[in-house]
Amino acid sequence: EIPGKGQEDFDAAFTAAAENFYEAKEAEITPGIMRELERVVMLRVVDEYWMDHIDAMDDLKQGIRLQAYGNTDPVIAYKQESLSMFEEMVSAIQDETVRRLYSVRLRKDEEVKRERVAKGMVENVGGDGTKPRKQPIKVVKIGRNDPCPCGSGLKWKKCTCPEYHQN
Repeated sequence: EIPGKGQEDFDAAFTAAAENFYEAKEAEITPGIMRELERVVMLRVVDEYWMDHIDAMDDLKQGIRLQAYGNTDPVIAYKQESLSMFEEMVSAIQDETVRRLYSVRLRKDEEVKRERVAKGMVENVGGDGTKPRKQPIKVVKIGRNDPCPCGSGLKWKKCTCPEYHQN
């Protein structure tokens, strides 16, 4: 059938087949779970691609100063390049989201659980309250001419208190 059809007919047939497949998948796992799945997939894809984009923007910022050697304004070159990188990221997010939604498979008789993706990051900061923050150890260095911490009023080198002088 393909050789006898034009490009528009082929596109229409492919789009209809994709919509039918998606509707069948949604009917199989119920609309409520499908909406949750769409949300989870979209958030995960956006998170991955956004972090890659931030790293790429840092690399661009480091390398953009070389544009000045080519007699172009680095600010204008940075704006143009960052805009194209952002548009590429948005397009890649759309493509990857669709790809994952069409290829995802759920296990039977299990719910979709919401996980905390950034759990490790929060624990390191100590912001969630589960791990107590370690207190820094304060080392007090007593100088020879400082008063002795025992409270005798003598300089440390003259005092003979057993608490601080174990010689």
